[in-house]
Amino acid sequence: MSLHQNSFSEVLALADIRGHLPCHIALVGLQPAQLDDYGGSLSEIARSQLPAAEQAALAQLAAWGIVPQANEVARCLNYKCLSMENYEGVRIRQYQTRLEGKRSGE
Repeated sequence: MSLHQNSFSEVLALADIRGHLPCHIALVGLQPAQLDDYGGSLSEIARSQLPAAEQAALAQLAAWGIVPQANEVARCLNYKCLSMENYEGVRIRQYQTRLEGKRSGE
């Protein structure tokens, strides 16, 4: 079971059942260009669209009268071991090693 297996409609249904369905909903996201890389990182195309997605989210919040404020000090939202640099560096090397093993008949 993975949290990624839940659809957005299931999340909304659960919010409704619990009595917390919001009055207004906006979904901002990116469509992956590749799905067969077994949990790979963002593609360059997706990564390049992050600023546009961020601006779309900020514009929607502004339309609702919400003005976000930037933190004065950047803070890490997860453990350092889960940093993008670590994830991409370690995970991709492991994936490439497995692929190379399969190609050589291991």
